[in-house]
Amino acid sequence: MRYKVNGDLLEKGIIEALKSKVNQLESVIEKGGNRNVSPQVAVDEYLQTMEVAKSFLIDTTMYDDYLFNNSKELKRRYGIEIK
Repeated sequence: MRYKVNGDLLEKGIIEALKSKVNQLESVIEKGGNRNVSPQVAVDEYLQTMEVAKSFLIDTTMYDDYLFNNSKELKRRYGIEIK
């Protein structure tokens, strides 16, 4: 069975997921953590969401820049290295 997908709606959903993961990552970086999510999990979920967005050819430049700009802080604080 095939389903027809509304591309605009799909893109909006992925963008909202990215925003959510950025907020989660901000909480870890700027506020020193989130009781519900470990720093490594926050980074992993962010990267997974980025891969989904890129697979649908969504421009993720703004989100890539956010992670790149904060990668040193993640390494310094938590030992998490972004590749």
